[in-house]
Amino acid sequence: MKTELKSLDKKICRMALDTVFFTASKKIRDDKDLTDISESTMQYYANELDNILFSGIGKPEKVRRRYEVGELTTIGIFASVYMAGNELKLTVQFKGVFFADDDAFKSMQDIALGLIKKFDIPFRVTRIDVCQDIMLNPFEILPASNMQTIQDGYIYHFKHTYAEYHKCDNASMIYTGFGIKTSRFELVVYDKKEELQHCRSQRKKEYYDKYLEAIGGETPLTRCELRLKQENCEPFLEIIFDKSISEISFCKLVLKTFAKRHNLRTRSNGSVTKKYDRWPIHKNWLRLFYIEEPAPFELIKLRERRLTAPEKTAKQIMDMIADLCAHREIAPNLFLETLATFQMAPLMQKANKKRADYEKTQRVLEGIRSRVTSPHNNGIAENLDMLDGYLSGSSVGGSITSPTDPMDLGV
Repeated sequence: MKTELKSLDKKICRMALDTVFFTASKKIRDDKDLTDISESTMQYYANELDNILFSGIGKPEKVRRRYEVGELTTIGIFASVYMAGNELKLTVQFKGVFFADDDAFKSMQDIALGLIKKFDIPFRVTRIDVCQDIMLNPFEILPASNMQTIQDGYIYHFKHTYAEYHKCDNASMIYTGFGIKTSRFELVVYDKKEELQHCRSQRKKEYYDKYLEAIGGETPLTRCELRLKQENCEPFLEIIFDKSISEISFCKLVLKTFAKRHNLRTRSNGSVTKKYDRWPIHKNWLRLFYIEEPAPFELIKLRERRLTAPEKTAKQIMDMIADLCAHREIAPNLFLETLATFQMAPLMQKANKKRADYEKTQRVLEGIRSRVTSPHNNGIAENLDMLDGYLSGSSVGGSITSPTDPMDLGV
């Protein structure tokens, strides 16, 4: 079936954050036996997280080797504490139902800043999900990713894997959406009404009952969701704590930044070239990712460096040596003799550079921690005067708009 996309004009009825993960690491001690110390330390931090997030009523539970505290059905916050070698790891997740409130973004900032001040350690943002609800069917918004799509004149101009979602109905298969992903991001487009039929959160159901009533019961509703992970979140390490920024403007910034290296291109009328980088970007992609809007903020440009736990690295090296020696023609003593011929100077030079990069990252993170916890955190970003008029008329968070007058998101 030929791909036919429809205009998104007046079809986007909501934009909001859907998930944000914060993580932090703290080195405990260099002792070889950390069993007793790590257990008491994890209990302490789990109880402190419970006090900050749930006023002490969350009751942390030990699950395998970590402590967990959270409530995802009504509140939408989940936290965990665990040890990795001699480092304590803290994760705090704000998910789904948490962002149903209009002031959720500000609440998240207050909680995250409270954690930074309490524990006196920098938190990194390692997951950001931005969602948009659109009053069209999934394949009317963006095309599939296959040979038929290219023949129809569309191509996602970046490396990715592709999967389609479907359900079975009376022995027939009905497609409900698709996903495009790599190890560092996912772009999922799916039928939101179908997903809500399997929702277990009563609060979420009540919210969307009013939401669907507002847009019209027979109107299709598709969720378009961008999920950024790990280093793709690095540009937002500081700006996410800026109290002068609204949720809508932050979401736009995330989408626009992602689209600098990822785009959907379409063949011009009559064009026969297969040089896809010469194809123009499709108007729906321009609209979804706010490419044509000015960027109001200057993001940090830092490639974050982390060091792998020594125990984990040593195990990986031993596993590789075992794999190498599994070849019958390679004896262990021959491998060790070969290893002894390597020069130490280049190896130490590389190791020193890795260490310097890691220490630079820690200094930057500490600088961010100092700035975002400052009493003067009223606007970390530059050029905030550009915000005037940029987001006029936009609603924040999970507010619902009229079906005859969808939220104008600025395009």
